[in-house]
Amino acid sequence: MPESGFQILFVCTGNTCRSPMAEALFRTRLPEDLRGRTAAASAGSAAVEGAPAAPHALEVAAAAGIDLSPHRARRYSPEMAAQADLVLALDAGNRAWVLAQSPQHSARIFCLREAASSGAGENISIRDPFGGDLEGYRTCFAEIEQEIERLMTRLRCWLEGDPLP
Repeated sequence: MPESGFQILFVCTGNTCRSPMAEALFRTRLPEDLRGRTAAASAGSAAVEGAPAAPHALEVAAAAGIDLSPHRARRYSPEMAAQADLVLALDAGNRAWVLAQSPQHSARIFCLREAASSGAGENISIRDPFGGDLEGYRTCFAEIEQEIERLMTRLRCWLEGDPLP
């Protein structure tokens, strides 16, 4: 991750579906005035280093004008949490795993839905589409897209030091 600005790390299991889609959506939806002030990266709790994005993830992202073909999976390390201002897991299981790996950074580790929506009740996980059909990936992409849009409002508050909505 770059060393300047507000750093966000998205984490899922394999870093081939959800977290790369979240990272790419974040980058493409980031308002112009926030570019250069924030950066995003992604990793997986059980990633195979260097694995490409899943074929259905590539297809769904491409339909939205996003090219995931350069993506290569990275395995999460505690050093990544140390560099990030915010670590956003895509599901409760990965959040718990990251917390166990990096307990000293617990104040900045959340599920994406929690951070985007001031807590999301019991439904904080975005289902992993890995191994499923194209429709499952479309649903996952749409859910992530919705949460990224919500996150933008809160991100602006974090960066400006304003109270969170």
